[in-house]
Amino acid sequence: MKKLFYLLFIVAVLSSCATESSDDINVSDVYQSYLFTYNKTSNNTYACAQFRDGGAFGNDIVLNSPSKVSVNGDVLTHQNFPYGLYYHYYKEYSNELMEASFIFTDKFSSTYANHANLNSLSPIDIPSDFTSISKSNDFVFTWIGDPLAVGESVDLEIIGSEQVSEFTQSEEGATSITVLKNDLAAFQLGAGRIVLQRYSSDDLQESTGKGGMIMLQYQVSKDCNIVE
Repeated sequence: MKKLFYLLFIVAVLSSCATESSDDINVSDVYQSYLFTYNKTSNNTYACAQFRDGGAFGNDIVLNSPSKVSVNGDVLTHQNFPYGLYYHYYKEYSNELMEASFIFTDKFSSTYANHANLNSLSPIDIPSDFTSISKSNDFVFTWIGDPLAVGESVDLEIIGSEQVSEFTQSEEGATSITVLKNDLAAFQLGAGRIVLQRYSSDDLQESTGKGGMIMLQYQVSKDCNIVE
């Protein structure tokens, strides 16, 4: 289910490029999406917000005063180039931040508060002795961190010089991801990189009525070699 939400984000981007003003939208049709993610490799935290007309597939809503969104008291502005292909409102913090309070103010100045807490998501890491991926065998990657809890998923993205593939593990209790040998065949030998992320999603605490979601995400990456 959590992976489905992530895919909905990408589909929404591809299917809807139009924007609408918050002045023209019925408040009850505002769909709220929030992402709170920590990147351990860069030691940055991102608090992101997005608003859509009617649901996850709706047009992007630009918030005009008095409508606004704030994160921990900081009012955010609409960005033409979104973070993560989806979130047009976001703020980057140059350290690890565990909690964020998102406050959405609608065109009637009513407010909706939603709180994100990364303490509810177990950290994840890449073993220090991981250096390469062999194309000759199935690749079994075991992460450092707790087994998956109910509702959690782990994504492993493998980035090569000409190929990028993503693999997901969502089975409760899992501690590893297996990438089949056949799925590695298209990768060129040489320098590569893996991106590992653990995530879960929660329902909103305060909704306009249309609903929405909060996604929590913990990410780490590392260079590697792709070998025969």
